[in-house]
Amino acid sequence: MITDSDRYSYQKSAYERPTFPFVCGRACEFGKPCSRGPNFNGTCGGTTECRPFRNGDRWECRRPPSAGGPCKDGPLPDGTCCQSHPPCTPRPSMRRRRQQISWLVAAFVISVIAAFLHFTPESFVGEKSALSSIMPGALSGAHSNFALEEKGCQACHENHGKGVVAWANAFVTSQSVGDSCVDCHSFGGAATSPHNATFTAAAGAAFSTSSPSAGMKTDCVMCHTEHKGEAANIATRKDAQCNSCHTESIKAFGKDHPAFGDRYPHDRRPAIAFDHVSHFSKHFPEKLPAGETRGCVDCHQIEKAGLTVPPGSFEQNCSSCHLGGIVDRKLAILNVPYMEEDPFDADAVAEFCAPTPEEVELLREAAQSGELEALEPDEFFYEDNGDNLPAALALVLGVAADDPDGYLDVVGTLYPELAESGVDTLMARLEAVPGNHNIPVMLAGLDGELLRQAACAWMQKVEYESPSDVQGGGWSSDGLSVMYQPNGHADPVARAWFDFAINAERDAVAADADEIVVEQAAALSGLLTSDSGLGNCTKCHAVTEITDTKADTEETASGLMVEWGYQPVNDRPYVKYDHKPHVNLLGPGTLCATCHKQNPEAAFAASYKQNDATNFAPGFLPVAQETCSQCHTAGRVKQDCQLCHEYHLEPGFNRTMGFQHQAQTVKETGREGG
Repeated sequence: MITDSDRYSYQKSAYERPTFPFVCGRACEFGKPCSRGPNFNGTCGGTTECRPFRNGDRWECRRPPSAGGPCKDGPLPDGTCCQSHPPCTPRPSMRRRRQQISWLVAAFVISVIAAFLHFTPESFVGEKSALSSIMPGALSGAHSNFALEEKGCQACHENHGKGVVAWANAFVTSQSVGDSCVDCHSFGGAATSPHNATFTAAAGAAFSTSSPSAGMKTDCVMCHTEHKGEAANIATRKDAQCNSCHTESIKAFGKDHPAFGDRYPHDRRPAIAFDHVSHFSKHFPEKLPAGETRGCVDCHQIEKAGLTVPPGSFEQNCSSCHLGGIVDRKLAILNVPYMEEDPFDADAVAEFCAPTPEEVELLREAAQSGELEALEPDEFFYEDNGDNLPAALALVLGVAADDPDGYLDVVGTLYPELAESGVDTLMARLEAVPGNHNIPVMLAGLDGELLRQAACAWMQKVEYESPSDVQGGGWSSDGLSVMYQPNGHADPVARAWFDFAINAERDAVAADADEIVVEQAAALSGLLTSDSGLGNCTKCHAVTEITDTKADTEETASGLMVEWGYQPVNDRPYVKYDHKPHVNLLGPGTLCATCHKQNPEAAFAASYKQNDATNFAPGFLPVAQETCSQCHTAGRVKQDCQLCHEYHLEPGFNRTMGFQHQAQTVKETGREGG
């Protein structure tokens, strides 16, 4: 039968009507449809078994063979079938039912889209905004203050408000709300990298390979989800989120957290070389009245406690002992050096310089006595002076400080220039020296007349004293030299000379200067950083090697820096700690040593004899993890990850939210008022 090609003919098989919207009711009730089936309009077509055919003057039965063939009695005389039946009730076909359902679904979808497009958050104000058909919930207070008021849903949902096409595109493409976060939020690294940082292979080992770890992309909405209500804190994360990436799962701080480092909490030496051990054990007992002691709160500002507890100022903590050691240290920049002959031409000197006061006095006395004779200057004036050139002047002139033959001619040229032009001559000479120098500050307060008078006196073989004593520091002359004396702590002139001198040797080498210039630059740097140097600044202030890596050229520039001020701790950007609650709990100054224990064996001072800030011996023993877990444990004090750790690196904002919200509020107020 399979090979019978005529098996579906009308004589053998009932004719199926798949496109008809109705099916025979008898088929639904008795499982046997009539041969004719329902009409297209849904009425029964099987009330008779056939539709007779008139052949000439006779009617012939046309009942198909599948229904039994022509009937025995044949058609009636009027041409109607003699086999009549009560009509059935045709039923809708499956195709028709599907078509009806499809139209209903389409109408529903169109209605929903129309509602979405019509009922937007912009259509409602105040309390009515909760009626928005597309608002999944209220925004958090931080975001609702500017996002919904200013731009609406488009602030985060880019395709919102752009019509049906944009909505359809958003439905079938992969998009993230987190991509809009960086429009307002900024970080110290890539926004989509874990912890906003690029981890090396070694660092990446701390992450599981099946999680968003090193080299993989993260998304803001993995941790922060909106529409939880105005009071919701969407920045809060759970420990489970941290443990999903970190292979070392920490369920309890006291049991699972790794041990702290050997020098925790610091990875570099302090900017100020304050040795707590020596001060508390030696210097304080010597300086303080009998029975008086010093503790942590005497120097540290408890009211400013945070990640660190900053010390007080120099004037508050240090000046009583150290101010004298600063103002007593001077820097000579000019002098009368040792010379075996007079390099100055008498006629040229007379052209620039008037007679000195000593010469005028001798002339007056000679005139009064009637013995007016030519005044003979001291022919041994330059030979009797055993001093060489000051280090600063030797560097400016580019000659060796201890070579009289080498500096004779340049001194003979410089001093007449000083007598004529004063400070301008010295500034021009300094500008020719390689280095990053701030000459206006280095020579701030230097009176050109002081230089001219000193130069004229020295060329006339006479000592020069300043007209009046310098009170509180500044520029002066003591007879054979011009020098600078600091006027107190943080003296700007002293700082400028230090900032120039510590890198002078490197700058001279980089500029391919003469060997003598390099040597004199090193001599000036060594003089300033010695115990007798200007202000004795480096006794307390660290001189540190700095490295600047240029990303565009991958070149590294190194130099030295004097750390002039207290530097807050920033060694661990992902660790946060607040001293204030601990101080309030333990009591100011009473139990600081609970965590901070001095290490009398540490070679603290030796750390400052070299320039590597990471090569140092801490003056305190490291803070151990066990110290924290005494309190931070289950049932006592919080111990969740966020208590001590930050996820983001240097989070910030790309724009000022407060001003925009204020402008929006003013605009709405003005609209309401008129």
